[in-house]
Amino acid sequence: DMLDVIRYEREENPIRLDFAPIKSESDITSVNNRRGTMMSSQYLEAAAKKAHLVVRMIDDFIGREIMMQILNKLMCLATTACLKDASLSSRSRLHISSKSFSRVVSTLTTKDIQALLTQWVYESGCPRLIGSFTFSRKRNVVELELKQDTTIKGSKKFLGSLVIRVQELEGSFSQTILLEDSVTKYELTCHSKVRRNKKKKIPLISGDEVDMDLNQMDPECPILWIRIDPDLKVIRELQFEQADYNWQCELRYERDILSQFEALDALKRYPSQNTRETLGTVLDSSHCFYRVRIECAHVLTHIANSMANTWTGTLATLSFFRRVFMSTNSTLTTTNVTTSSTNNLSLTAP
Repeated sequence: DMLDVIRYEREENPIRLDFAPIKSESDITSVNNRRGTMMSSQYLEAAAKKAHLVVRMIDDFIGREIMMQILNKLMCLATTACLKDASLSSRSRLHISSKSFSRVVSTLTTKDIQALLTQWVYESGCPRLIGSFTFSRKRNVVELELKQDTTIKGSKKFLGSLVIRVQELEGSFSQTILLEDSVTKYELTCHSKVRRNKKKKIPLISGDEVDMDLNQMDPECPILWIRIDPDLKVIRELQFEQADYNWQCELRYERDILSQFEALDALKRYPSQNTRETLGTVLDSSHCFYRVRIECAHVLTHIANSMANTWTGTLATLSFFRRVFMSTNSTLTTTNVTTSSTNNLSLTAP
C-alpha cells in the first residue's frame, strides 16, 4: 500500500485526505475530495490506502488500548444517534471528521495528534530519505547520515522520529532518532567489537541464534546490516546505501519478509559471485516465504544477465528447475502438477 501511495503522488496527483483547513484558493489541488463524483477511481483507491496507513500511524502514536477505547466511544455515540428519539444535533455524530476525531482523542487522552493530522491528513506528499553509514572503529560508533530530497514531485520534508535498527555481532539494537533538518547526522553507539573468530552464533531480533560465516565481511566493522524504519511507521520512500555483504546477510538471515524484499532490490546493483551464491541459497531454502523465493529467482536472472561474460557453471535457475520439475535420472519434465510441502511451493510443469 505504501509503495502504491508514493507512486501515485510521484506520478499522478497529490493526495490530501481532508481539505477542511483550506484558507485560500491556492491551497486547492487538482483533485478535491469534497466532490466525490469528480475523482478518478485511481485517486480514490490511493487515498483509501493512504488513509489506512495514517490510521495505523495514529494507532501507534496513541497506543492500541487507547485506540480501542476511542473507537468504542465513537460507536456508542453513533448508536445513540440512530435512536428514533435522537435529536437532530446528535445525528451529526454518525459522521466522523478529522476535527471531531481529534477532539475525541484529546478528551480521552493527554496526547495531541494535531501535528500528525497536519502533516499526513491536511497536507499531501511523502518524504524521500537517502541514507548511508560509516563505522568508526576508534570511537566504536556508527556514523549515520540521512538526507531528505524535496526536489522531486510529491516529496516533502518530514519532521518527526524514526527508528533505526542495527544488527551487530552481539545482537540487534534499536534506537530512535529525530529528523528536523534536510541533512541529519547521528552517532549510534555500537555494542559489539570485531572478533578474530570468524564463525560464531549471532543472536537475531527474532530470538534465534544462527551460525554465520563472517569471512567476507569487513574485518574492521562489526555491523552486519542496518534497517531504517523497519516497522514502516512513516509513509516514506527510502534509498539506503550499505555494502553488498550487508545486503547479502540481510537477505539470508533476516526473517522479516519486507527486509528480504529490500535486500533483493538492492542486490540487483551488485552482480558478483557472492551475490549469486546468496541468491541460490535463498532460492533453495524451504524456510523462506515463497514470494521471496520467486523474487529471488527474478533477481538471480538479472544478475546472470549482468554477468553474462564471466558466468561459469550451471545456468542461473536451471539446477533448481531440474530438481523440482524433472523426474529422477531423466531429462524429461514431469507431466503432472507437483505440490511440495517441504518447499512450500505449488508448481506446475509445462
